Amino acid sequence: MAAGIVESLARPGRNITGLRTYADGLWEKYVELVRELLPGLRTLGLLSDYVPPGFVAAETEYGAREMRAAAKALGVALPEWRVTGDADLRSALAEIEGVRPDALFVTGGPTHAQPRNIARLREFLLRRRLAMVNDIPGSVFRNAGGVMAYAVSFQEVAARTASFIDRILNGALPGELPIEQPTKIELVRKLPRNVDSLEVELSGTIEREGGSNEALEVYGTADHRGAQAG
Repeated sequence: MAAGIVESLARPGRNITGLRTYADGLWEKYVELVRELLPGLRTLGLLSDYVPPGFVAAETEYGAREMRAAAKALGVALPEWRVTGDADLRSALAEIEGVRPDALFVTGGPTHAQPRNIARLREFLLRRRLAMVNDIPGSVFRNAGGVMAYAVSFQEVAARTASFIDRILNGALPGELPIEQPTKIELVRKLPRNVDSLEVELSGTIEREGGSNEALEVYGTADHRGAQAG
């Protein structure tokens, strides 16, 4: 809506409908979760690959504002870096090394998802012994060494997408179908076998709820059926 793509979530208009992969308050929750993971958190770096033209600035800025407000409320510094290609990522990592944040929040996106950049991120995190948290439990989280991700249930999104296709094929007009908001948010964690290698003191709450340190698993699901439109 902020980007002017649809008239409203309830009645998008034009020939557009679908599902949001973002819930209001999600980016705010990222800061709270990292603070729970690292109780001594003072600086959280934000490394974002959500930049134009691949992403609409009005949409990505909405989440960033939430994150800034949450960080300010918790007394956490939030330096930000945005990348549009390999050169930007190399430059950002060099600056991050100088800032020395306590943790790094890394988004999905086309630059970060490149195998060479996943390897670059992994090497950087291991060398700096830095904890990385992600917004999507995808290839960057799984292969670059993420410790936690909090995201919409993409399994639910896929199931609901099939419902949209069925209704449209049976004659429904896309613009008259409400854009659905996510109802389930999954908290996924993946701690390395040797947590001490990160040189971070992980919160007992996160670790106990997570179970085995060797598994990738969803260990918490939040119901967001009451979320309001943004």
